Amino acid sequence: MKATESKMVASLHTSKTPNPFRVVRALLVISALLVVCYLSLLFEVVHRPHQVRFSASPNDQVHSLAIKKSRKESRKVEFMLSKPLSSANSLIGHNVKFEAQLEQSEPLSNANYLNDPSFESKKVNQNTFKRTKEAPVSTFSADVDTSSYSYIRRLLQSSFRMPAPNTVHTEELINYFDYDYPCPQDKSSPLEASVMISNSPWCAGRKIMSIGIKGYDHTKVMDRPRPKSNLVFLIDVSGSMASPDCLPMAKESLELLLGGLQPDDHVSIITYASGTKIALPPTPVSQKETILAVIKSLYALGSTNGSGGLELAYKVAGENFDETAVNRIMLFTDGDFNVGLTRGDALTRYISEKRSTGIFLSVFGFGPSGQYRDGTMKALANHGNGVAVYRVLGLTGSSAKRQDRRVSFDDSPLDADDRSGAHTHSSEIGVFSVNTGRGSTISNDKSVLSSSLRIDNRKEELSIIQKKRQRSVESQRAMEELTINKLDFKSMGLIGREQETATLKLCFDRLLQQDDDAETDSKSESTNELVFIRGFSGAGKSKLAKTLASEIDATSHGVYVEGKYELSGMDGGQPYSGIAKAFEKLCTKIQDDAPEHAIAEMSKAVTESLRQEAKMLMRLIPELNVLMDDQATERISVDNIETERGQERWKYALRTLTRILGSYFHPLVLMMDDLQWADVSSLDVIDYLISDVQNPHPLMIIGSYRSNEVDEKSILFDRMQTLERKSDKFSFRITDIEVKSCDVDGVNKMIMSMMSIDDENKTRELAEICFKRTDGNPFFLIEFMTMLHAEGLVAFNLGLLKWGFDVAKIEGATMSTANVVSLLQARMRKFPDNAQLLLQYAACLGSSFSSATLQFVWTELASVAVDNTDADFSRMLRLAQDAKLIEPCGPDELRFVHEKVQEAALYLSELVNPSFQFSLGLCLYRGLDQTDLEEQLFDVVDLINKGNVTKKVELARLNLRAAKKARRISAFQSAGNYCANGIKLLPSDLWTDEHRELTLDLYTAGAEMEWAIGHADKVEEYVAAVLGREECTPIEVVPVKMILAKLRAATQMRFNDAIDLSLDVLKEMGYKLIWSQRLVGIQAIKLAMQTIKNFKKLPREHFDSLRVMNDPKQRAIATLVSRVQYSAFHAKRILLNILCTCRLVELTLAHGISEFSGPSIASLAMLVLLLQNDYETVSEFGEIALSLQEKYGGSRYAETTYILYGHVLSWVKPLHTCLAPTMNGYTQGLRSGDNEWSLYNLLSHFVCLPYAMGSPLAPILRDCPKVLLQIEEAKLKDHLLVVRILFQMVMNLQLPPGEKFEKLNGNHYSPEDEEGNESAGHMGHLHFAEGELMVFHGNYDELANRAIAKGDHYSQLMMGFFLIPMETFHRGIALYAMARRTKRRKYKAHANKIRKQVTKWSNDGNPNVKHYVMILNAEQAVLDKHYEKADELYKGAIVYTARSGHLHHAALCNERYADYRLLRSDVDDAKYYMSEAVRYYREWGAVGKAEKLRKEMEEL
Repeated sequence: MKATESKMVASLHTSKTPNPFRVVRALLVISALLVVCYLSLLFEVVHRPHQVRFSASPNDQVHSLAIKKSRKESRKVEFMLSKPLSSANSLIGHNVKFEAQLEQSEPLSNANYLNDPSFESKKVNQNTFKRTKEAPVSTFSADVDTSSYSYIRRLLQSSFRMPAPNTVHTEELINYFDYDYPCPQDKSSPLEASVMISNSPWCAGRKIMSIGIKGYDHTKVMDRPRPKSNLVFLIDVSGSMASPDCLPMAKESLELLLGGLQPDDHVSIITYASGTKIALPPTPVSQKETILAVIKSLYALGSTNGSGGLELAYKVAGENFDETAVNRIMLFTDGDFNVGLTRGDALTRYISEKRSTGIFLSVFGFGPSGQYRDGTMKALANHGNGVAVYRVLGLTGSSAKRQDRRVSFDDSPLDADDRSGAHTHSSEIGVFSVNTGRGSTISNDKSVLSSSLRIDNRKEELSIIQKKRQRSVESQRAMEELTINKLDFKSMGLIGREQETATLKLCFDRLLQQDDDAETDSKSESTNELVFIRGFSGAGKSKLAKTLASEIDATSHGVYVEGKYELSGMDGGQPYSGIAKAFEKLCTKIQDDAPEHAIAEMSKAVTESLRQEAKMLMRLIPELNVLMDDQATERISVDNIETERGQERWKYALRTLTRILGSYFHPLVLMMDDLQWADVSSLDVIDYLISDVQNPHPLMIIGSYRSNEVDEKSILFDRMQTLERKSDKFSFRITDIEVKSCDVDGVNKMIMSMMSIDDENKTRELAEICFKRTDGNPFFLIEFMTMLHAEGLVAFNLGLLKWGFDVAKIEGATMSTANVVSLLQARMRKFPDNAQLLLQYAACLGSSFSSATLQFVWTELASVAVDNTDADFSRMLRLAQDAKLIEPCGPDELRFVHEKVQEAALYLSELVNPSFQFSLGLCLYRGLDQTDLEEQLFDVVDLINKGNVTKKVELARLNLRAAKKARRISAFQSAGNYCANGIKLLPSDLWTDEHRELTLDLYTAGAEMEWAIGHADKVEEYVAAVLGREECTPIEVVPVKMILAKLRAATQMRFNDAIDLSLDVLKEMGYKLIWSQRLVGIQAIKLAMQTIKNFKKLPREHFDSLRVMNDPKQRAIATLVSRVQYSAFHAKRILLNILCTCRLVELTLAHGISEFSGPSIASLAMLVLLLQNDYETVSEFGEIALSLQEKYGGSRYAETTYILYGHVLSWVKPLHTCLAPTMNGYTQGLRSGDNEWSLYNLLSHFVCLPYAMGSPLAPILRDCPKVLLQIEEAKLKDHLLVVRILFQMVMNLQLPPGEKFEKLNGNHYSPEDEEGNESAGHMGHLHFAEGELMVFHGNYDELANRAIAKGDHYSQLMMGFFLIPMETFHRGIALYAMARRTKRRKYKAHANKIRKQVTKWSNDGNPNVKHYVMILNAEQAVLDKHYEKADELYKGAIVYTARSGHLHHAALCNERYADYRLLRSDVDDAKYYMSEAVRYYREWGAVGKAEKLRKEMEEL
């Protein structure tokens, strides 16, 4: 039969008129028939053998279908007939005796096929007929593997695909079934052969001989218990094992298996993915619950380091080897090794070596049929003296019964090297029955693995049935399209795009490598990939990007999703449209493909990490509800989003969501199509996502755009330039790929492909014409060829079975063809009028639209445009779909197949004009219900705005509605445009009482949006338009004045102007903040003392019962007072700042909790600290501030946290307890969009607090660039200057000897940077950094003189900041040093004053200054000549600072003590303590200082 098949195929290939379509169809039919015939034949041979008398002469030919040609990797077993075949007697019902000779197999010289994809498709050589006279010996493998049967069955049942020839192992199909062969009775003859002979059903006169081999079974001939089992379960937990038929099935199997083991058996569990892990050390089965807990905890994630897992498994098995037990490793995997030792020769050699130690390996395969690597697993099992079995889910009927199979192993006491086939010797392992193959079962013991592999899951069965039906429909459609007289456009692929494809693949490979590195090293930093694909429309940009979708499916467990932007009436496109579509598809993929446990974990992470922002995102991405915990989100309300922080909240929410989803599906590839139409907000988000240096899993964003529509004036070009400049700092790569039009050769190759022609000369002339008409554009070429085919200029001759065309006719007939739009319109004009009209309606709705909306428009407008009012919508729509102009893209969702198709439809006739678009938008506005209108609001308003709109109040109000929706999702650019359009639509009497409210709303919203996007001139214009109207009352203009005050303070840095403007607005609202400008200081101190007194009197229960401030007027007053407080701080009007703090506390007590309550009460606690030093009250006020902030929530959490832990509680608690709260404040601030206070917390957490605690400088230096990047990203100038100052300070402290490190000047900061910036934060940190360099580099004279001149300058600037005690202490050290050196009283007096101040802080309860007091007291004792006391104090301070981890002060204290001992002429002690100072300075990281001291020590 095989020979016949070969001849048939050969004849097809040698046909004079080859037709690939016929060949494909013929091969499919032949293959199906052959498989059916093959299986039926085997069934007949196995189950109904013809027992006939067999005789043959020496010249007769014998061929056994049941015996596969031996493979090198299998041990050979040679069987010889005991008598010459020519003299054989009747074989009816008798067993022919064979002589078995075991031979040592040769090593695998070419075993590197393991994990090599080419191995799975190696050519299989068929067995040939041989003459018995010439070849009386038949050599074959006694192979007992069965995986081929399971694999083929799964393929046929679940995917309707024919198996590849190399996967059909006939012997394994036979092995799968049980046969009642007799068992050998004597161990000396370990094999028994059974022979059956039958007539050949396909060749008369020939015979088929079936030979069955049965191995010796001592469990049947000898009644003895089985030995103990020592099992190592080696389980693949990589990402490729995540599907239900992989790791989940393996876990269920193991749980059932565990129930059949005996209590004294031992089990170990090793897992491997990117790394390896001992999940369970050797554990007796008596501890069943422990083992089950480990099995249930397994989950799939990461790449596949199979070789590392094997090495660890053999190591564990070897360390726990039991000579009295069966020692075996059981590998559960899908066969994919892609990390570590993947070369087959090395793996198999390693396994063969371990086999000789008595530790054997068997392999159990799981996973989809297209994924499981059958050859790899069999090679491993063969060399490990084990079996390879493939298991599948969802089997029914007899197939399910066949899952209940016994798995056999060869663990006999015989020499392990004497292995016949896979396992022809008898033994047993644990509870497993020993089996020599499917030929017979050796033991009747209960099979546990059979039970463990029986899956009765009705849900999975139904899922498979549904998939079968779906694939059946798809197959039917595919067969309909497989027509020889049609152009095969799908075969074109990416012809001529090899270089572009390779470049994109290189970017993706880098991403994969980083992802693997992240799995093995959690500290590794990822580099995101940003790829821009540019070219003309139709060049194949999107198709090129989509090649990664199949790449991801084949090589990783990541995901590829795409979003598309559309040309909108608003400048820059609809807000977030492409981003939203991409995440919608991602959520849909999660719902369809992710296992339930992964969805549950992602849902928990989203709910906990995003909270309010999760519900906020659902406004943009409704499909996100699949990841929302309904019970948890019911308790979460979305607070009002502030304009100045809303966009930051959106960016943070999308970045966090990307991190969460990327941790489960990585690498994550986002494709943004048609970026030339993206809105500014979307570009901001793309910028924010690709700049995420803290994302543990690298991200790839692909952006395609039309190069002919992006010039230097476009927002996309400007953003690309910005990204190019920041790519190095934010560690992402930018790759630019230009997709050019194809040349003539490329066009010719595409034509050859679509016509299935091999000779390029036959299509060369046609290609040259097509190149002229289409300029080598692939999409244009398809449309041009479609037109030629439709016009009969290119046709398939069924008689000759080839394509024909007349080049001259084609050139003449297509001379007038202008472009692809003309070609498409020519096709469309052949449709009925109704179909053309439907296409135009659809084009007006956008590149994608819902069929329900299209049908609504058709019903409402068709009767006006065409005569047929009963037009059949479904028929017209089907016509457009059949013509490949429109295609489905989701439930009830349709889209044009290409933007050029939409363009052609849009301008198909003069019907579509601004007036029609206006009518269409108005039809939707008045016809859709409120829910549908809200969902499609942007589309509707854009259509209306495109038309010739007359001034109409209703439409102005509709634009305001769209602006408010855009504001809610922080699309401020679009919101501003809608406001501008709304203002244009206002009537001439816009300021009358009838329209004034709408007018004020539009101007106020417009001013706010323009302020949010930084258009100061436009804000001034809107505000002036309102303030210049006499019709407006003072209360009505308050909102625009508040916006102007924000502009003055936050954008223009005109703080005093902002204060004056805010005070005027408060006065107009009837609230008097200041009674007299001249007496503001007295009023502030008096009010502060009174507020503190009143606050102390209130019981704690009073604050628990406070309600939320709901009065809009009081909220507006609180907002304005807060703005005055902010401006006063930056204008250094400290007393006014204090006054505002007290007023905000009064508003809280009188009207309820607002977002300003937490920060104002925290500031009140700071006043208690500064004015009264009452640490107990400070702690109490701080707790109240935190509780009210937690109760209200909102966006001020970061501000409250920073005030408390940066300026208040850091005085009453150890500094290390402030680390966690400041990190929490940072994350909460990011969530709420409060970048300013969030990054202050970040700066404290990573720089200021570690420095104050004396932590090593190296981690601080490592973290400074990360902090700097985030601040640069947020564009906060004051923060940026502060972190540069501190960064440069730490850099100078770490500089090596010889560098100029005493002055604050270097790569990160120079004095020129401070020009024009005199904020308190900047000046304070500059003062602090300069002082630190002075004290640690011994520049005591300059620091002491500055201390006398400026005194508590730093304390006045920083108002309670936790670095104040350190700065004060260092001033004291410098003063004492100069007092000791010069003996001048002024230094001693100022130093003693500082000592008393620090001592008071310590006595009041500051736990962070104890060692300051000890060192300063020692310095004072030296000056007072109390030397014994000084020695005692110095030594005590040294011990205390060293034990508490204050490395810098341990070094400083040793240095000062050495200086004192030198003063006492004790050189030896001085050298010792100086050496200790050197040691601590080095440990701290101050290399230059340590080296300087070392040289001074050598000179002593």
